[in-house]
Amino acid sequence: MRVAGWKLVLLALLLPTALTFVGKVRADDEAADVGDADPVDGATPDEVDVDALDEDEAEEEDEPMLEDEDEEDLDVSQDVEAAAYFIGNEKNEFPVGSTATALISFDNQGTGAFEVKTIEGSFRYPQDFRYYLQNFTIDVVNVTVPAGEQTTFVYKFKPSEQFDPRDIGLVINVNYVDDVDSYFRDAVFNETVFLTEPTTPVDYVGMIMYTVGSIAAVYYVYSYVFSEPSFKPTTTKKTETGTEGDLSEWLPEDTIGAGKKSN
Repeated sequence: MRVAGWKLVLLALLLPTALTFVGKVRADDEAADVGDADPVDGATPDEVDVDALDEDEAEEEDEPMLEDEDEEDLDVSQDVEAAAYFIGNEKNEFPVGSTATALISFDNQGTGAFEVKTIEGSFRYPQDFRYYLQNFTIDVVNVTVPAGEQTTFVYKFKPSEQFDPRDIGLVINVNYVDDVDSYFRDAVFNETVFLTEPTTPVDYVGMIMYTVGSIAAVYYVYSYVFSEPSFKPTTTKKTETGTEGDLSEWLPEDTIGAGKKSN
């Protein structure tokens, strides 16, 4: 009986371990069968490297955009003289994050009218102007310039603050049509410019007010806290004086008579 009891105890201890081992072996076999099976349509048996995909997308975003070949097919009209000017900026230096202003002169020297449709600008790679680095806002103009007349347009753009100081290509195009709806494009500015550090405006009024306020505060503290009073209180000493004149009129008659007798 004792031997049978020990066998039952030993069997009770080993049974959970045996069941766990059998279950693990069966699970491994099922996983192997699933791996050997053909993948279902739309499923990807291989693991996807998410980090690699993110890097590829970042590289695609950093790559500059190539100019369309259709845009290069537009020519300049021989009857139009157009140019862009930057007043007060002869060196063509533009601070990043600051708005720049270009004045565009459009001179119609032909016999027919031209309608200026849009004005657009962009930054390009200085080594190859076909690649865009930043596109600016397209200004819709829709202004008709009659034959023999000249007009001026204002175009504003803002270099991105993400640029470091560097050389960069700047292109400003004017798109227009003639009276028979023939489209033209004139690159009124197509040169290499220089981007500089952002400029911070100086608040001179605030500096002056701060300086005056500081001086007034120091003077107030010095005058009313650290300095002694500039005046001392004066005391008036009262001195009693006798009554001038004859005192007999104030004395009784008996006193006056006694005094005369003694004399």
